[in-house]
Amino acid sequence: MNNSLIVYEDSRVSLITEDATIHHSIRSTEESLIHDEIKTFIKEQTGSSFLHPPDYIHAVVGKHHITLPSAVYIESNLQEYSSRMYGPKDPLNEIFSTTNDDGSVTIIHSHPTWLTALITKYFNGQAIINMHQVLLNSLQHEGIFSIDMHCFENQAYLGIYHQRKLWYSDFFEFTLVDDLIYMLINSLNQFNLSTKGANIRLSSIHSSIQPAHIEAYLKQIEPLNLASIKSREIRALFHNQV
Repeated sequence: MNNSLIVYEDSRVSLITEDATIHHSIRSTEESLIHDEIKTFIKEQTGSSFLHPPDYIHAVVGKHHITLPSAVYIESNLQEYSSRMYGPKDPLNEIFSTTNDDGSVTIIHSHPTWLTALITKYFNGQAIINMHQVLLNSLQHEGIFSIDMHCFENQAYLGIYHQRKLWYSDFFEFTLVDDLIYMLINSLNQFNLSTKGANIRLSSIHSSIQPAHIEAYLKQIEPLNLASIKSREIRALFHNQV
């Protein structure tokens, strides 16, 4: 229960413990220097002289997210799916796929090659958990009408699950709370969904935008204020592991 959660973004690492969330912006561009930066950051924040792999859970936000029904997904076409959506493969990133808990949805994302190398070299090749997978599983395990929104530093996740059907699950770039509200309203309008009876769950590891800030906006806007709104900690998503 005392494991620390480490969340990796393209240019930021967040160390999340029971007591605090500490961020580090990655300044280096060369792989070995990135590794040194992250190792130093973790050791300094945990007061450790060495890295003990079992003490950490690793999760990646990634980018270039795609969700597909597993029934139509073909593993050999993984690269093609990503290329069609986002162009030629970036040699500095690797493409991965995973599924949600019931196997109905396949999730594709990419993350930096330095991350795989870091975990392999210094953390005994532990699993790198896909945040999209974690967030989607949590969304689908909740009630009849769930709307989940989680903020990272430059990306946010939005998931909509209604009447046992997945309507939306994806990441998008944002800067302001207004961007979050716009995306939520636009998605609900696209699917002709009201927020009546919905449970909106907010979480964030953004450096300044926190759930209370988002909730204050939501409560001022009809019909978003018809929903039940609550906050949660990101560590709660990993309750079986941390």
